[in-house]
Amino acid sequence: MQRDYIDFYMRSGIALEHLLKSRLAAISPTLIADPRNFSSMLLLAQLSDDQLPVPMIKTIGVVDSLQRCQSLVASLGAFADRLKILIGYRNGAAHAAIVNEAEASKDLAAFVGAIDLLVRDLQQPRESFYGDFIQFVNVRLDQSRDEAEVEAKAAIAAAAAEFRRRYPGTAPGWALGEALHGWQLEQKCEIQRFNCPACPSDAMLYGDSDLEWEAETDEEGNVCGVSPIVHFLPSQLECRACGLRLRGRQLPAIGVPDSLILRDVDPSDFVELDDE
Repeated sequence: MQRDYIDFYMRSGIALEHLLKSRLAAISPTLIADPRNFSSMLLLAQLSDDQLPVPMIKTIGVVDSLQRCQSLVASLGAFADRLKILIGYRNGAAHAAIVNEAEASKDLAAFVGAIDLLVRDLQQPRESFYGDFIQFVNVRLDQSRDEAEVEAKAAIAAAAAEFRRRYPGTAPGWALGEALHGWQLEQKCEIQRFNCPACPSDAMLYGDSDLEWEAETDEEGNVCGVSPIVHFLPSQLECRACGLRLRGRQLPAIGVPDSLILRDVDPSDFVELDDE
C-alpha cells in the first residue's frame, strides 16, 4: 500500500509538470525556458511546431510552471496549496519512500481538479485525454464538489455564529454598510462586492481581471470600432463583519460565478506605461 502512495506522488508530479508546461508552450515555447539560460530561450523561440526540443535545453521547474499558469488559469489558485505539497513530496519525500497516507486523498482531489482545469483550458477533448479513466475522473470531481459545498456550509454556519456574537441583537436583514468596515473599491479590477452568505453585510471578492476587445459594427455589419470587455475572475471571498473566508472551489458552492463582466472600467488600467 505504501508503494502505491509513493508511485502516486512520483507519477502525478511528473504528469502535472508536463501539462503545466504544455499550457505555457501553447502560447509560446519560450515561456517554459529557464530565464537564466539565454541559449535555451533562443532555441525554443526558433523551434518549429513539428520539432521536439533538443536535449540540452533547460526549462523552468514545476513550481515556476504552476505560478505562471495561475496567471492564465486563475481557478488553479483553488488547488495551489495542495499542489505545492504534492510537488514537495515528488521532489523529496517520495524519493525517500516517506509520504503521509492520511493526506493522500486530499492531494489526489487537488491533482484531479487541476488537471481537469488545464485540459479544459487547452480545449482538449476530455474523453480522448482521459481514455478509460474518464469515469473515475468524473466521480472524483463530483466528490470534490460535494466536499467543497460541505466545507462552505460549515464555514458559513461558523461565521454566522461569530456575527451574532460580535453584534448581538442585530435585526435580520439590517445592512451594516460602509460604516462597519469602511473599505472603498479603489481597485475595482481586483475587488468586487458580494452579499455575504453568513451575515447581512457586504463581503469582498478578490480576484484578477482580463481585458478583451470586442468589435463594434455598424448597421451594415462593417467594423467601426472596438470596445473593452473586462472579465473579473474571483478567487477568494472575505467578510470583515463576520470573519467568513472562502476560496477556490468553495466559491461556486455559494453561487459565485467563475467570471463577472465589469462595467465602467478604464482600459488604461490594463496598459503598462513606460517608465519615461
